[in-house]
Amino acid sequence: MTEHLSAKRTRFGVASLTALVGLCASVLMYWIMAQGPGVSPDSTIYIETARSLLAGNGFVVRGEAVTHYPPVLPLLLGVVGLFSHGDILLAGRLLAALLFGANLVLLGLTVQACTRHSLIATGCAILVFLFSATVVLIHSMVWSEAPFISFSMAGLLLLAYHVTRPSPSLLVLASLMIGLAASTRYVGVVLFPATAFAILLLDKRSLKHRAKDILILSCLACLPLVLWLIRNMLIAHSATNREFAFHPFNLNQAKSLIISTYDFFLPISIPEWTKELLVGVAFTLFVVACGFLYRKMYIKQSVTSIRISLPLILFIYSVLYVVFLFVSISFFDAHTPVNHRILLPVFLALTVAATSVAWSLSEALTLRYVWYGFVVFLLFSVSINANRAISIGMDIHNNGIGYTSRYWKESKMLAYLLRVPESMTIYSNAPDVIRLLVKKEAVMIPVKVFSGTLKRNEDYQDQMNRMIRESKDGTALIAYFSGIKWRWYLPSKEEIESMGDIPVVRRLQDGVIYGLSTAKNAKPNPH
Repeated sequence: MTEHLSAKRTRFGVASLTALVGLCASVLMYWIMAQGPGVSPDSTIYIETARSLLAGNGFVVRGEAVTHYPPVLPLLLGVVGLFSHGDILLAGRLLAALLFGANLVLLGLTVQACTRHSLIATGCAILVFLFSATVVLIHSMVWSEAPFISFSMAGLLLLAYHVTRPSPSLLVLASLMIGLAASTRYVGVVLFPATAFAILLLDKRSLKHRAKDILILSCLACLPLVLWLIRNMLIAHSATNREFAFHPFNLNQAKSLIISTYDFFLPISIPEWTKELLVGVAFTLFVVACGFLYRKMYIKQSVTSIRISLPLILFIYSVLYVVFLFVSISFFDAHTPVNHRILLPVFLALTVAATSVAWSLSEALTLRYVWYGFVVFLLFSVSINANRAISIGMDIHNNGIGYTSRYWKESKMLAYLLRVPESMTIYSNAPDVIRLLVKKEAVMIPVKVFSGTLKRNEDYQDQMNRMIRESKDGTALIAYFSGIKWRWYLPSKEEIESMGDIPVVRRLQDGVIYGLSTAKNAKPNPH
């Protein structure tokens, strides 16, 4: 009885401490985003959709139905925007701060569940999260990764508890969280088979009970996404606005996957082959550790325990996530980068799984040095990451990030475009920035290659000729920003200038304006 009370106090104490740290983390992230939340091309769609929702126009951006992006993040921004007087950028800042603290707490609770509420294990996981430059950067942006991590981690944690101690309420809550995750990022569909496998393999009840739970889970979790896809088909005749094309996942992308994994935990500059070797060694050690646990009958004896079921669920989820990434890049989204942003949900899941396996192995073999060795590795990882994380956090606080950074707020190009008459067509390699900060419509300059399919734009030359002609006759301007480096599928400044004797209005510090001068006598835009 005394031991039970002591364990209960420990559980409550560690959970309370985790919640307190999570609250402090939210305050810290709010402070980091003093210049506003980070905005990227994807972010502008979420922001514009949220504004459309608040205006009562539904999931629409510039007159077109939104289908390429799932609905949950714009909905969250819109809901928070109700409490920020419709200021979606402020809503993004508040939401990002809240999610940063929530994800820290969820990670801590997940590790606690896998390690019998070990304060050391929980503390190490929290430090890995707090002092990761990747985590700080991603949570400071208006991106879907942060809410996706919240919903998926909560759903998998609740499902693990349901598997060990079946409860209808836990199953329903887990289903709702998983449904929200899949409606936040399309990759969330991997949660459906992952959770179904978990129930099928780990639940020790009869096949009838397991089949019933899988049916309930499937119906409830799939419902939000299915309704969204049906809506897309009815309105836009496309489920996700993606075109099928074969562009296979290649060796360089596989290397990026391995190197990104290494750099997340140990961002030390060493040759790439060494990074690949070390990741291979780490994976081998993980498999060997699982093998020892299986041979010692630890897994079989504890399979109904959350410290075994949860890591297994997380591992299955991680594998399916990477497989989905391979398929998506090979057939739908060739432009998807295999980087820290895309892989962060997997990194966090593997952090929990590896921590649990190390802790369980030391328990099964009664060799505490195995656990202490792993703790030393985590602390070493934190010490390597901390300096960069703090540096990035300070830089975001002082200068901002993305389209809300000082660089863009002080842009001479944008200052000029503020004075351009509304009737003037603006072509640009950064139309999203112009819409966000200048509040004017702009058109993307013609693309040479469609990034999603890698297909060549057959109308490229005709579109370029029309753009050049309009810039020469005074009906359009071309605003080419030098700060846009990632749009490799657009023509360079030199390519545009080589197409004809295009008049130059201004050569500014951050770009060039082509066309006829029309802005110098125009009245300043009130925005």
